[in-house]
Amino acid sequence: MNDTFNINRFGSLFKKTLLERPAQLLGLIALILLIDLLLYLIGTNINMVWDAVQELTFILGFVGGGSILASFVFNYFSSNASGTSYLTLPASHFEKWLCAVLISCVIFTSVFLVFYRVMDTTFVGLYHKSLDPQGPFYKEMFEHVHIFPYDEFVASKTYMMFANFTTAMLVGALYFNKAAFIKVALIIGGLFIGGLFLNNMMAKAVINNVQKNATDIGNNVSIGHNAIVHGCTIYDNVLIGMGAIVMDRCVVHSNSIIAAGAVVLEGTIVEGGSIYAGVPAKKVKDISQEKITGEIDRIANNYIKYASWFAPYNAAE
Repeated sequence: MNDTFNINRFGSLFKKTLLERPAQLLGLIALILLIDLLLYLIGTNINMVWDAVQELTFILGFVGGGSILASFVFNYFSSNASGTSYLTLPASHFEKWLCAVLISCVIFTSVFLVFYRVMDTTFVGLYHKSLDPQGPFYKEMFEHVHIFPYDEFVASKTYMMFANFTTAMLVGALYFNKAAFIKVALIIGGLFIGGLFLNNMMAKAVINNVQKNATDIGNNVSIGHNAIVHGCTIYDNVLIGMGAIVMDRCVVHSNSIIAAGAVVLEGTIVEGGSIYAGVPAKKVKDISQEKITGEIDRIANNYIKYASWFAPYNAAE
């Protein structure tokens, strides 16, 4: 006989486990589902956003409840736990842990997903029936509330969280005989806080001595689409082309043009009456008076004209 795993021996162990303490297992699962139902009721009755209620109750019920159940079951099978005394069958440690995994992961997951789908479908259906079909926003309100999807982003991340937390409970049960859930939760919380602290320290080490620079923009300045102007000074009568980037501590003097797509590096002084282009941006030529009137003034005046078209609508609002 295989000392690690035998299908008949494992089947007897699994059956004995379910029949030995059904009240504790079923009672704990029922309590988790009841608390989740109450949270769902409270959330929908205090006018929380419906999507937020669904996501919150799904995560708390599945991950939180599943972690508590996993802690209880895994600790139940620990070699030092009180549950060992009744296990008279000569089962291996692997079979005991496999039995615990089936109960806390497979059975609980199946029960919870079925329960949550029935609960969610019932509440969503009641909400839809409460709407007035003749109301002006009936379609929008009807479509806004829908059944929580099991195959989208939030659910997929919740499955990963459940797997991670359940694994943590397994490890905790191996090392802690009593109060494994509380001890593992404290360790996870400590690791999380420690991670935030280290992340903050690394951010300070990498981003050090960064000083914020004000952005000053003069009159008759046109900034093209997707252009970025950050922490710099721009004087009057300047045209910044589409997609151009003007970085910190740059000074762009009057009657100048920054060509489309140009990148003006930090601290650059752009001469007045000139055109800068390229990456990094450099002076390519001087601007004639015709270019100042035909481009800088014309574009700025056009934007003022466009704005005047919508002034009546803005005033009405």
